[in-house]
Amino acid sequence: MKIQRIFPDFVSLVHDLDLSRALPDQDVARLRTEFLQCKVLILPSQEISPRQYIAFCGYFGKVWRTDDEMKLEAHFQFQDYPELVKVSNHHGVLGPMELEYHADGSHHPSKSYPTRGLFAWSIPKSCAGSTTWLDMTQAYALLPETWRQRIANLKARHIPRYSTGWEGEEVFHPLVRVHPISGIPSLSVDTYFTRYIEGLAPAEGQELLAELLTFAKTHARSYTHSWSRHDIVVFDNNNTVHRRDRVLGAEERLLLRTTLDLLPL
Repeated sequence: MKIQRIFPDFVSLVHDLDLSRALPDQDVARLRTEFLQCKVLILPSQEISPRQYIAFCGYFGKVWRTDDEMKLEAHFQFQDYPELVKVSNHHGVLGPMELEYHADGSHHPSKSYPTRGLFAWSIPKSCAGSTTWLDMTQAYALLPETWRQRIANLKARHIPRYSTGWEGEEVFHPLVRVHPISGIPSLSVDTYFTRYIEGLAPAEGQELLAELLTFAKTHARSYTHSWSRHDIVVFDNNNTVHRRDRVLGAEERLLLRTTLDLLPL
């Protein structure tokens, strides 16, 4: 196994790893350590089955099932694999639309900011739809000290953009999110889910959220991935946000998505 750090502490590329077989313990330990350090882990061109992809995700933590934990996504289950959600421009979650920067699942009342995996199952030559990640740990580190002091104890309300069955519960998270395993702080704002700030007037809170997100997009590093068939990307929602270009073309572009609870080292 060879690991190439595209951006130190942000994005790593993994080569020469055969996921068609069970990995030795030392490779699993190295992958998990690298993931906690880098946030976005890329494994290009993995010629494996959906079941082998699920097994690979299991090295990082407990993989969710669409039918008993994800609710809305159960409508878009891939074949007979309850662990896989179709991210497709045809019949799949999200459709072909462009998506601005967001952190998946931050609005969930109990299982917020999960780790996600994406496996490129079908990528037509004619389609676009690249995905970009933004380093929110760096965004927080670059904030002026006066801004960091201002937001140190503030919380934002996270509101789902679509019907999930969780709308009755108010979900608040700190603007400074401390990673549950590494303990490293990151800025926690996005386009869709962070709508109001506790204790501030709505207009003032929304202005602050917009300023923080603009700062992150302007100053923090980003990585854009152009998908090829059988690419795998695992990413951490605790310390990144991501966006997607609109998926163009009539052919189906299909990614298989997993969601998992990240295990400590």
